[in-house]
Amino acid sequence: MRCLPKPALRLCTLALAVVVTGLSLSVGQRLEASDAKRVFKAGAFAADITPPRFPISLNGGMTDRQATDAADPLHARCLVLDDGATRIAIVVCDSCMVPRDLMDAAKDRAAKATGIPTERILISATHTHSAPTLSGVFQSEPDEDYRQFLVEKIAEGITRANGNLRAARVGWGTGSDPSQVFNRRWYMKQGAVNADPFGGAEDRVRMNPGIGNQANLKPSGPVDPEIGILSIQTPDGKPVALLANYSLHYVGGVPGNLASADYFGEFARRLTTALGANEQDPQFVGILSNGTSGNINNVNYSLTSAERREPFEQIKVVAASVVDATMRAYRKIEHKDWAPIAMRETEIELGVRLPSEADVEQAKKLLSEAGPGPYRDRTHIYARETLLLAHYPPQVKAKIQAIRIGELGIATSPCETFVETGLAIKEASPLKPTFIIELANGYNGYLPTPEHHELGGYETWRARSSYLAADAEPKVRETILELLHEVAKEDAAGADARGAGDVEVVIGSWDDVQKRVRAHRGKVVAIDIWTTSCPACLEKFPQFVSLVKEYGRDRVSLIAVNTDYDGVKTKPPEYYLPRVKEFLAQRGGTNVENVMLNVPLLEFLDAVDLSSSPAVYVYDADGKLVRRFDNDNARRAADEFTMEQVEAQIADLINGVQKR
Repeated sequence: MRCLPKPALRLCTLALAVVVTGLSLSVGQRLEASDAKRVFKAGAFAADITPPRFPISLNGGMTDRQATDAADPLHARCLVLDDGATRIAIVVCDSCMVPRDLMDAAKDRAAKATGIPTERILISATHTHSAPTLSGVFQSEPDEDYRQFLVEKIAEGITRANGNLRAARVGWGTGSDPSQVFNRRWYMKQGAVNADPFGGAEDRVRMNPGIGNQANLKPSGPVDPEIGILSIQTPDGKPVALLANYSLHYVGGVPGNLASADYFGEFARRLTTALGANEQDPQFVGILSNGTSGNINNVNYSLTSAERREPFEQIKVVAASVVDATMRAYRKIEHKDWAPIAMRETEIELGVRLPSEADVEQAKKLLSEAGPGPYRDRTHIYARETLLLAHYPPQVKAKIQAIRIGELGIATSPCETFVETGLAIKEASPLKPTFIIELANGYNGYLPTPEHHELGGYETWRARSSYLAADAEPKVRETILELLHEVAKEDAAGADARGAGDVEVVIGSWDDVQKRVRAHRGKVVAIDIWTTSCPACLEKFPQFVSLVKEYGRDRVSLIAVNTDYDGVKTKPPEYYLPRVKEFLAQRGGTNVENVMLNVPLLEFLDAVDLSSSPAVYVYDADGKLVRRFDNDNARRAADEFTMEQVEAQIADLINGVQKR
């Protein structure tokens, strides 16, 4: 099907006006129906994951501790979001680290109960150092009953959050609290000895060098004071949930025989009070996830002396400070009735720093001399790690995710990720703001940058807590950015569901369109000639805009050229903008450049020697017209061009082959 050729167009101006009026009404009706469906929903629930029995192993140190009670409850804080087309779940557990097998098992259970695909479920750990052991690390071994208990509670939490789904408003923003974050890896003055547990002394930095240490020189890297915030409210403005992200390892100050959520739990409690949400039903859920804090803690080693704190006192100080900063940012957040959601997941393989045969033999000798553990000397502790790590495969798989919620980006890392990585991702991300949730979807140990591997220090010492190859960080960072770019360009939940006010249409000439083509040199460019009075144009348009999603903005640029203006003096181009924008909003027009010609339709067709629309112009990366797809010579429907032909031409150009 094609529009009327030029002679017929000249005879049908009045009829065209009637047809266009009818079309405008139908588009408006479709938009109204779309708005009725455009509901953002959210549900939250905090599942109690406090151990049901004690004593239980706590990890987070080089020696095991046994908890006899919990100082405060541990939770798996769950948030489910739905934009009408995509539903996702985000879970943050009060755990030091959660291995992938447990997370995958919990996702499988939750998916069966809720229908949320496993690849749209994010589970992470806060990294409290006062939580039950879930994976063998240093001299702590997991309690199998608690492992299974946690799987069940996480799945239950997601299911309950899904059951709490209600219409909601969503907003995002950032705060800042530089007062609580300090880089814990320090350069030491010349002459200071930095011994490692393998008999070497070549490390150039030391973790936690001590307050008042005269050998301290300077921190080996920056900090990230930013607090990323995702806020959910009811339609009338009551808080439902708030997910925050802050790059601080943990605080500590918890007695060794008590389990605790550390400052992550205190943050949630104080935030609930600050928002006046203590008595809500369903309960408000405050969530603090860990950012990229592998080399960041809460101790300022530039001080000459330390202030003595009582147990839990520093936790309260830090939580209060971060909540205050969060609330300052929260008050500035503009909540929206709807925002698109997109989520991507992939898996990459990373190399493992396996011990050599000589390393293994040396470790066996050391432990034979030391006798059975537990061990206090770190030489023996790392010898034990060497023997356990020797059974690891040469490569491991790591799961990476990225989420887009409106303009907000969220990415994940399964590691204790260094702050430099987080800052680099935030800088390069196409979504602003972006924050990274670490220790998500598994546990793959520390992730130092290659530069930090050169510096050495605890975080690089080979063990089950630090075993990835030195080139792992660039691979993780690159993968995260790839996924962020993917979700950024996706018209999640159908960008065609957005309002007409979100669509930009520029009024200009054909010469202006050609300038746009030249501006995109280096990419394939396609121009779609269309009008709202042409059924074939309307039918092909969604296929046209989908080319961006198929090939990506970095390889193809699309320009939609509307020709509704017919030259009637009382109806300038601006007269047609409302109905054109309505259609574009319905059909994904926010993903392409939109131009409305300021010359009458027939004049334009004569100028370019085109009989009718639709037509598509395809240009190569040098800005040269390769082919114009039109129906000028079509005598029957079977002879008309198809969008599949257009796509094949674009694919050939992207692959370096030109077809004519």
